[in-house]
Amino acid sequence: MPSRTHSKPSGHAHDQTEVSDRSGRWCMRFARLHAGVVTGTLQRGSGNASTQSWRLFKTRDEFRACAEQDQMRFLDPLAHIQAMAEFDHAFDRPAPSDAR
Repeated sequence: MPSRTHSKPSGHAHDQTEVSDRSGRWCMRFARLHAGVVTGTLQRGSGNASTQSWRLFKTRDEFRACAEQDQMRFLDPLAHIQAMAEFDHAFDRPAPSDAR
């Protein structure tokens, strides 16, 4: 079963959450920012190989369009569904206040 973890905010991120697949080779992080929700994806390969990417989504539709093309929806449908739900939760959170 995919796992869900919470971590402390870093920088201006607010309430980061993470979803990972059953194997632990894929995970996606979500953090609410003023401009939208930033997502970070980490894919681990064999040995020490890994690929990490980050993207800012300003709308739900942007994220949904990207997620519908992600191969994870076929490889681990439960993790894909959980990632969609976590994005919605992150998007619904209030943006962090500036600590200036």
